[in-house]
Amino acid sequence: MTYAVRGQQPYLTIDFFMALAASMPEHIMLAQARDASGEIIASSLFLYDRPDSDNVDGDKADGVNNATLYGRYWGALGEYDSLHFELCYYQGIEFAIEQGLMSFDPGTQGEHKLVRGFIPTTTHSIHRIYDPRFVPAIGDFCARDRLHMAQYRQQAFEALPFNADNMPEFDGSAS
Repeated sequence: MTYAVRGQQPYLTIDFFMALAASMPEHIMLAQARDASGEIIASSLFLYDRPDSDNVDGDKADGVNNATLYGRYWGALGEYDSLHFELCYYQGIEFAIEQGLMSFDPGTQGEHKLVRGFIPTTTHSIHRIYDPRFVPAIGDFCARDRLHMAQYRQQAFEALPFNADNMPEFDGSAS
């Protein structure tokens, strides 16, 4: 239904999910919701790094635990009040804490993440441009967009609902 609502064709197949489960089951977290009859009505899929199992406190060889819970692939069979937040954010936060992960990357976009405790973080995207005639226009757009996103990130950072004394320092860079 998530695809249909947005007018998209499904791009991840059952074969993809089967291969993922077969190749890296120890890096998958799946949160599901069921209706009163026990039928699955929504799911959220996460991938994560496991802290180094050789060290009791989860620290890696360099002394830093960089284990992270990444994003979520979400789908539901209908509209359910607050279920998206429960499966995509709250269950992820709980899992990251239980597993001793140092961070949770909930994915890009969304002011709704600010009030749920997520600090704005810059992400990167890499693309290949096959027609060199587009390079100047795309380069110009990207330069303007970097400035816009730096301003947006600053505004989002200022909107966080945390006590300023407990906040990490904001460097304001657009990198």
